[in-house]
Amino acid sequence: MDRDPPMDDDRPDDVIAGEFVLGVLEADERAAVQRRIEEEPAFAALVRDWEDSLDPLAEGYEPVEAPARIRDAVEARLFAGSETPSGSAGFWQSVSLWRGVALASMLMLAVVGTLLVTGDQRTPERDRLLASLSAAGSASRFVAFYEQATNTMHLSPVAVETQPNRDMELWIIPPGGAPVSLGVIPASGQAVIPVPGDVRQHFAAGATFAVSREPAGGSPTGAPTGPVIAAGLAKKI
Repeated sequence: MDRDPPMDDDRPDDVIAGEFVLGVLEADERAAVQRRIEEEPAFAALVRDWEDSLDPLAEGYEPVEAPARIRDAVEARLFAGSETPSGSAGFWQSVSLWRGVALASMLMLAVVGTLLVTGDQRTPERDRLLASLSAAGSASRFVAFYEQATNTMHLSPVAVETQPNRDMELWIIPPGGAPVSLGVIPASGQAVIPVPGDVRQHFAAGATFAVSREPAGGSPTGAPTGPVIAAGLAKKI
């Protein structure tokens, strides 16, 4: 079927379903996925599989009510219509608000990235790795997903802070080993990376995915030279 708006055809349906459940899709992509769930039973089944795998991670965590100022701002944005005060636009464009929203998203993703989902009987050929990437003092946060069946790495941004004349580079760091570059990633943070054969051996639970800030074009030395703006441990799901 035709999907409007178009989505990245390089992403397998399993990855799109996972990003939908994790809540990291843009609004237009999320709407397109919701339509697919309603119209494509096979795709809807993928979404249910992700929900069944990740739902147990929320057990034992009590709901936390959003601060009144956030709730009021959301309601004003959704329901005020043409009468919305002009000052609210500045609030919604503020860096502090969106960093807070990103942090709230990452709290959920950190649970996914630090707990191993048990009871999955996939064969080794179907192993998948998931990690949430963040760092103290950095506004950039990502979700990293690796599908062994296709040997493809997917990096999805939750929040990205760019700098002029600087690129972001993605690395995998095996336990006790040296960082291995997976390439420079776009300024948007969204990346689909085929994993070379000589690097696949490093993709296992316990490896670290990291994003560093590098000179334009990437590290000149083959190793990280700038600050690490996000990192996280890979967990099998």
